[in-house]
Amino acid sequence: MIMNNLELINSIIERHIKKKCSPYSTTEGSINNNECGNHRGLYYIYPEVNFYFGLAKSKNATIIDRHKKHRAKLDVDLKRLYGPSSKKKQPAITFPKGWQEGICKYIIDEVDEIPKYYEKLENGYIKHTNLFFPVKHLINVNQIRVVVWNLHEYSSEIIKAIEDEVIETIYPYCNDETYELRQKLRRLFLKVEKITTHIQDYNQLLAKCFAFFQKEILKNTDLIVSGKNFYKLKFAKKYFVDNQDKYNHLLQDIFFEWCKIVESNNT
Repeated sequence: MIMNNLELINSIIERHIKKKCSPYSTTEGSINNNECGNHRGLYYIYPEVNFYFGLAKSKNATIIDRHKKHRAKLDVDLKRLYGPSSKKKQPAITFPKGWQEGICKYIIDEVDEIPKYYEKLENGYIKHTNLFFPVKHLINVNQIRVVVWNLHEYSSEIIKAIEDEVIETIYPYCNDETYELRQKLRRLFLKVEKITTHIQDYNQLLAKCFAFFQKEILKNTDLIVSGKNFYKLKFAKKYFVDNQDKYNHLLQDIFFEWCKIVESNNT
């Protein structure tokens, strides 16, 4: 999976900038210590588990600056995430749900959910809460691998376009787009479970669920799907495989049959 994702990313970058751009491999600790990353570009955190893909695109942005905020999330440093206790409407660093799920899955031990570190007041401001939250890390954050592409000479528009395409191709676990797709799939599978309780005939169930997934996931009626939607389909299949124990056996049969039919029409 690692090599396949890196090859996909490299091919996307090459297509956008019209030449090869070899990345360099470093660590979170090296970037945090300002040893590398003092440039704009793209980066892939913890590629071994497809953790997060990000960018530094604006004129004065650097990958070093971007990782200062990432480090607070990786450390689960709620006090630093909240920032100074002065009156304010937003925390110093946001901690998106996708990041929180990824941290619990790959970075820290025995934590299913990270508590809220602030709450909103009626006047529109916020106050801190749960700033002390000790965790046990499964991996030394300083040693987390980061693959970096130096794109300092390219425009912010090109860097952003590359990031968008990469995310919609490999769906890194912590990116917002991936989290939103996971949420959608969770809702869809629950809806399909309700369908299975009302229809007993397998062929009727297959037809009903086929149409449902086709509409809700691929947003089209044709069996031939675009490359972009094909990657979404692959993610949906992987999500279901990873979570199949949560769904009944009949739903498993229906989903895998649907994937097989759609994939066979895109070979």
